[in-house]
Amino acid sequence: MGTRLTVVKQKQLCFNCLGKHQISHCKSRKTCRFCNKRHHSDIWSKNTAFRRDPPNSSEAAVFYTEASDTRPDVLLKTAVAEVGFDQFTTSANILFDEGAQRTFITEKLANDLHLPRTGTDVIRVASFGNQYQDIRHMDKADIYLKTDYGKKIKMHVLIVPNIAVPFQNRIQKEAATLPYLQGLRLAHPVTTDDVFEISFLIGADYYWQIVQDRVIRGNGPTAVKSKIGYLLSGPMNHHSTPTHANYIMNVVTAPPTADDIDRFWKLESLGISADANDKAEANAMRDEIIADQEKRSFIEKVPEVELQRDDRQIHYIPHHPVKKDSDTTPVRIVYDCSSHQSKEVPSLNDCLQLTPTALNDLTTLLVRFRLHKFAVSTDIEKAFLHVGLHGSDRDVTRFLWLLDPSDVHSPLQTYRFKAVLFGATCSPFILNATLQKHLQENSQNWASKTTKNDLYVDNIISSFPEEDDLLKYFLHERDLMLSAGFNLRAWTTNSEKLKILAGSENVLDPKQTTKVLGMAWNTPADDIGFLSNPITMTSQSATKREILRQTSRIYDPLGLLTPVTVRAKILIQDTWKHDFTWDTIYQMRHRLFETV
Repeated sequence: MGTRLTVVKQKQLCFNCLGKHQISHCKSRKTCRFCNKRHHSDIWSKNTAFRRDPPNSSEAAVFYTEASDTRPDVLLKTAVAEVGFDQFTTSANILFDEGAQRTFITEKLANDLHLPRTGTDVIRVASFGNQYQDIRHMDKADIYLKTDYGKKIKMHVLIVPNIAVPFQNRIQKEAATLPYLQGLRLAHPVTTDDVFEISFLIGADYYWQIVQDRVIRGNGPTAVKSKIGYLLSGPMNHHSTPTHANYIMNVVTAPPTADDIDRFWKLESLGISADANDKAEANAMRDEIIADQEKRSFIEKVPEVELQRDDRQIHYIPHHPVKKDSDTTPVRIVYDCSSHQSKEVPSLNDCLQLTPTALNDLTTLLVRFRLHKFAVSTDIEKAFLHVGLHGSDRDVTRFLWLLDPSDVHSPLQTYRFKAVLFGATCSPFILNATLQKHLQENSQNWASKTTKNDLYVDNIISSFPEEDDLLKYFLHERDLMLSAGFNLRAWTTNSEKLKILAGSENVLDPKQTTKVLGMAWNTPADDIGFLSNPITMTSQSATKREILRQTSRIYDPLGLLTPVTVRAKILIQDTWKHDFTWDTIYQMRHRLFETV
């Protein structure tokens, strides 16, 4: 069996069906006939540790893990009850958690109930043992829980991919046999199932609407009465099991799955057939971005019935990936709104009104940024995509993408934007107008005026004479922008106190030198300068095209480099005077070229 498994790994085959694709794309629902796990029976071995797929996430998550010593088994408050929405109902496996401030359901349960999403929430999530908080966007929905008396308790829930790995059901079966629990209707009935998969976590926001006052204690777990039966929690005092049967709650990250290993092999093969693999990697990254944008309601799939309609204006936008030298966005999808189907057909940007954006003066911003002792810089995460697009305008922002990004011949899926897209000529004006409107409506917040004066597109740069004012601004500014759904990320500052605070919120940009409106700010030294862009042009490659390209790389918003850059401008002017073509070698021998 070990030899077979080695061959499968070497040939990079699917663990589940042995086909030539990733296991994440495997459509087979068959499992091993020996252990009932997701791999082919021919590569099973009792000495090989195949595991059930853990939650598809690398985020820290709370779930059961094995302990190596002898301790009493502990029960958590779990239940099985009927939940529903509209005419759809189903049974849900429930975990009651007073330590959670919100209530969650899994995507699978949401799909089983055909739940419509009612919007998204921007929330801060902190896991046990972690001092940092992550800001996440989660879909919202409404659901009801049916009690023993037929009453329906309505709940507002957040939808997540997974809540926890399956619990072992053995302890629940043993607890149900305890004498002092006989005759009680348990919320978690005894079943023949070996595991209990959580699909519904009820937090403190609804806990006391369900849990009641009566408590029954005995030599084992405590029973608490609820509107869906008695909930059991606590240790099984009479019973303990050695080594691998004892479970505790812990915070870990999901271990690598066969999907992760398959993806690792894919990345390791880069360079063997560079062109094909680079394209496959780019497609995979684009697919991840598009999936994330759909999850966050920035885009949506166009329903089949609407694809057949022709009673509205429709436009399809071409797009391609661009790699960026960025820690936050290594790959960006560029939507070409200026693309023409033909010379006679206008582009989308040709049809949009180009309204000048009322931006703050760049020179004033940079001078004010250097005015006071304590400075700070931040930017809005995916600013354009957090501005909604009217439903009647969405069909002119359609685009196509592969149903299976690993197969370029797979059918095409049609998407359209639900938000303002970066690339449309009117987008900067819409974003600026939206931000200004939000700041005006919250003018009572003292951070609003500062932001209004120090905003440039999606960047905010400010300075303060006192460090306390800077710390106060950080807290007020984040809350101000979050109230409109905008997340401020990549905070950079020369204040050590703010670095600690921003680090605790997981929004600190750790780099010592960062870009501030195109210029380089060294925070430890607190000086601002120019990004290093060496000119590699020689006299043998000095064409008009190359001279213009090289000199355009110099960004000098304050004009501090004018004594130097003016020589390059004179050189360009000289090429036009001599009527050079774009690719003619510049032959002038005076010192002007050498000094540029």
